[in-house]
Amino acid sequence: MKHIKTGNKHIGHSYRKIAVLTALAVAGASAVGAPAGTVYAAEKEETVYVKADADGAAKSVIVSDWLKNTEGSATVDDASELQGIENVKGKESYTAKSDGSLVWQADGNDIYYQGTTDKQVPVDVKITYMLDGKEMSAKEIVGKSGKVTIRFDYTNRAKEKVSVGGKEENVTVPFTVLTGMMLPTDSFSNVTVDNGRCISEGSRNIIVGYAFPGVSESLDIDSSLLKEKADEITIPESMTITADTTDFEMGTTMTFVSDGFLGDQDLSEMFDFNSLESSIDELGKASGKLKEGSGELNSGIITLQNSFSKYQAGESQLRKGIEQSKNGVDQLDGGSNDLKKGTKDLSDGAGTLASGAQTLSQGTKDLQAGAEKSAAGAAELSTGAKGLNEGVQALASGIEGMYATVSSAMADYEAGANAEPAAEQAYAQAMAALQAAAGDVNTKATAMAQAGAQAGATQDPADQAAFASAQQAYAQSMAALQAAAENANVAAQALAQASGAKGAYEALSSVKSGIDAQGLMGEGGKLAQLKAGASGLADGADALSSGTEALAAGSKSVTAGAQNVADGASKVADGAGKVAGGSETLANGVSALKAGSDQLAGGAAALDDGAGQLAAGIAKLAAGSDELAKGMTQFDEEGIGRLEDVFGKDVPRLTDRIRAMQKAAESYTTFSGLSEGAKGSVKFIIETEEVRK
Repeated sequence: MKHIKTGNKHIGHSYRKIAVLTALAVAGASAVGAPAGTVYAAEKEETVYVKADADGAAKSVIVSDWLKNTEGSATVDDASELQGIENVKGKESYTAKSDGSLVWQADGNDIYYQGTTDKQVPVDVKITYMLDGKEMSAKEIVGKSGKVTIRFDYTNRAKEKVSVGGKEENVTVPFTVLTGMMLPTDSFSNVTVDNGRCISEGSRNIIVGYAFPGVSESLDIDSSLLKEKADEITIPESMTITADTTDFEMGTTMTFVSDGFLGDQDLSEMFDFNSLESSIDELGKASGKLKEGSGELNSGIITLQNSFSKYQAGESQLRKGIEQSKNGVDQLDGGSNDLKKGTKDLSDGAGTLASGAQTLSQGTKDLQAGAEKSAAGAAELSTGAKGLNEGVQALASGIEGMYATVSSAMADYEAGANAEPAAEQAYAQAMAALQAAAGDVNTKATAMAQAGAQAGATQDPADQAAFASAQQAYAQSMAALQAAAENANVAAQALAQASGAKGAYEALSSVKSGIDAQGLMGEGGKLAQLKAGASGLADGADALSSGTEALAAGSKSVTAGAQNVADGASKVADGAGKVAGGSETLANGVSALKAGSDQLAGGAAALDDGAGQLAAGIAKLAAGSDELAKGMTQFDEEGIGRLEDVFGKDVPRLTDRIRAMQKAAESYTTFSGLSEGAKGSVKFIIETEEVRK
């Protein structure tokens, strides 16, 4: 865009300002959307994809719609002119009504769908190719070499009827068009772009061009006071690329068309057009006041010159006070350094405390975990010990019964009974089996107790499996012992009943002697000891289980306490760190204060020296203010007065047309359809085919 040129530099600058505002209005007018504060039932964002041939002619149009379900509604109303509608991101379905509207079963979700249309897009792109001044088609120019010109012309047919200065007019929707493409550097050189930029990046030239088609017509510059400069105000509607080419080929081009290039910012928030006209009037009034003020300034400077002697006396007293302040700052600097060292030592000690407390907390957590495992093992050991005790007591009862039977049989023999050899042999075999079974039970009981203690201590799955196996072996041995005891009892009874012979008596006596020899019977016998040991084992295992449970409960309290200590130590460390940091900041600040006070003392001396020079300068200022008053009178009459004459007539009309374009942008909210009350936005992407051999 060219700058406006004018003979008067003040007026020229103002014309250029209007040109800039106009260009920004073109880019941003359509970004206004709907008025702030409006509530919409739904929001629809459309992206229109146009597939075009290498000359820019549209071949197909695909529209992607995004329905934003901002309220999370179960259903969403929509309107669409598209054909072949397909949900591309979900399984939500829709129902078409007789009036052409759609109802989507959204279930709280956003809806993404696509469709096609034969409708013409509002902005067309036409690409023209020329080689060495001769126009060619895309097919003709491919593979050629020479001076190439590629021109993109944009036609905007979208218009909206809006009010312009109280009259209804058709105003062009202010679309912003951006076109991008890449040209390889090995086949394109000396590339230039009239309305855009060319950036060379390694093996390719990146081209970006821009245009605002139809905006010049809507601004109606030719009928305004700017018409004399209309040829210098260029609002582009095309882009032209020139280059030297070898073996011409061109990739696809992408053109982006949007009515919201600057987002959702309201242009009226960026530029207050209502105040532009009044500002020019205020400028005239202010110029008059400035002329009056320059005269008053001249009088004030004379007063300043007369009063400066009083200032010089006060400045001398200020210098003495600054010297006293410097002495106090020097003392403060020494104390702040001592404070800094002490607080650092405090911070280091607090950090060590926090680290130790954290280690203690972790150790108590490990203790708690071990105590809980021990409690679980002790509970299992207590259960096994109780079973062992029950078995031992049953075994002792069986042996005691057998001993009583033997004793009774011997008594019967002594009373005159006779024994048969067969009964004696049967009884001897039964007793041998009983003794073997009793020994096996003793062995299995000892093994089971050891396995239970191991499993309770380690909680190892392998040890727990061994304990279960030992329990099963012990149960089987007890069953064999009970069977052997019953057989021995039956044999003893048969021997006692069938034989009163001396041999039977001797056999019974031998059995009894064997039992006595083993030391099983009696208050201090092994059988009594076994019973007492089994009972003690059960009681001890139960006590161990209770103790480990108490240990686990206590370890939880210890863990909680250790964590509290760690948390407190961490807070102490944080606080100490902050104190250390604060003391360091204080020390640095005092050092800076000391340096500043030194500078201030030096500056006070320089100020005293400069006061004399200032007095001389005030005298010169008084002379210059008189010249200023004369110059302001000339500026007000010859400059500002002329500016009011020019701009007071044209600004209202130009701002009305800019507002009209904003309204046109607000009205254009959809391409393929929008339900009543919904907010919409639309952009277009035009992709052309490659030009290849």
